[in-house]
Amino acid sequence: MRRFCVCGSVPALPLFAFLTTTLVAQTDTSSLAGRVTDAQAGGVQGAQITLRNQATGAERKAASDANGEYAFTLIPPRPLRYRSRRDRFSHLS
Repeated sequence: MRRFCVCGSVPALPLFAFLTTTLVAQTDTSSLAGRVTDAQAGGVQGAQITLRNQATGAERKAASDANGEYAFTLIPPRPLRYRSRRDRFSHLS
């Protein structure tokens, strides 16, 4: 007959409960992702995308990848202005 020891597993329970609570916490940020395309719906690489916080003037920038895709994460809930620009293309605000 084999014996099973549960020694030391009781202190691990409060730590597990703490980690579980932390993992399900809500945040007040959002994310934004998109794709910059040309007139033929092809991705535009190297487009500069800018998010500007209208209250503080702070800016965050990203560049589109080879497929024209870009992403911003951890965006605070504030009014923002969006702008994209690429040489030889008209810009969008």
